[in-house]
Amino acid sequence: MNIEAEWNISFRLEASRLTAMMVRQFGLPRLDLIEDAVQETFIRALKAWKTDGPPENHRSWLALVAKRIVIDRLRRDRIYTALPAEELLPCPEPADRLAFDEDELSLFRLCCHPSLSPTSQIILTLREVGGFTTREIAACLLTAESTIAQRLVRTKRTLRTIDPDKELGDETQKIESFRRVLYLMFNRGYSFQTESGSAEAIELCDQAISLTLRLSRSAATSRPATHALLALMYLQSSRINSRLDPTGACLRLEEQDSKNWDQTRIALGVQALGAASEGDKMTSYHLEAAIAAEYATCDPIIGPDWSRILTHYDDLLNLYPTEVVRLNRAIVVGMIQGPEAALALLDKIRTRGRLSGYHHLESARAFFLERSARKEESKTALHQALLLATHEGDRKLLQRRLQAVSVDLNMN
Repeated sequence: MNIEAEWNISFRLEASRLTAMMVRQFGLPRLDLIEDAVQETFIRALKAWKTDGPPENHRSWLALVAKRIVIDRLRRDRIYTALPAEELLPCPEPADRLAFDEDELSLFRLCCHPSLSPTSQIILTLREVGGFTTREIAACLLTAESTIAQRLVRTKRTLRTIDPDKELGDETQKIESFRRVLYLMFNRGYSFQTESGSAEAIELCDQAISLTLRLSRSAATSRPATHALLALMYLQSSRINSRLDPTGACLRLEEQDSKNWDQTRIALGVQALGAASEGDKMTSYHLEAAIAAEYATCDPIIGPDWSRILTHYDDLLNLYPTEVVRLNRAIVVGMIQGPEAALALLDKIRTRGRLSGYHHLESARAFFLERSARKEESKTALHQALLLATHEGDRKLLQRRLQAVSVDLNMN
């Protein structure tokens, strides 16, 4: 990792900690003021430390400067006079700089408040905990910067009207809220990569991994489900740079070059999955991570063990009987029992109509129709999938498959 990247990570961590401390001291309604103060503090730090470097206790220095900036502005507005500017904020040094401290967890808790929509939770978490700028959030979420700015304003307005302690439930619910937001954040980036192929989408995945890693290393949030979520992210992201061909088209698993998979991430994922095995509660994160591990660690020549994957999907279906899980399970059934078995299950899902706008359903039908030598029907299904697909990488893959089926039909 280069020096600039190390400074960027360090800056984000320190800014997050400092923001959390200031929110605890001055209150959530002053979040805008606190953000400005933290930003100005680091600008001053860059100037002051340029020659001689940071002081020995740099956190105390940052805390004092930020506190003085806030108090000066509040005094200027004649709304705060009680606290002397010279009083230092506590600056605990955690054993592991990647672990969350109590103030940061409080800030994380606010960002994941159930009064906020999932998208607002992600945006606020990126901003306050991840240290992202409005422009960076907009790039990660493929949204206009002005839209993100407006959403932040509305979100902060909502936060001012809630009681952060009374509406979040018990500690288990709070931690699950953290995991859910990070899961959504990772999936957003993973999905957006096929839409844009952009580095920003991958950065969103990496930020979700970084925050989940910190949750896994904090005593208050280190749970088997947290380790399982971390395992899932590591394993899924191990293939992220192999998912698109040079034209930006998605590559199916069997088309990817396993030599380009990130073996370090795979090893970290397997390690995290081992840490997740403690306890007696099975979660969807455990099962999704186990499925991802089957794909990531399989022999590239033999392929994955479909029977084990089917067992995991059976368990996942018992936990979360959703249509998407049924769809993925049907595909695995087809890999074991043949295309007709898959098509029977896929047609049942299609008849229920809950995935009528989901292109992956028609794409799966086209795959098994082609395998059962029903190529004209496969071509029709691919046309329907192409009409429904929105991400550019998916569309390019479907166009390539459609062209191949059309050529095959013309030859016959």
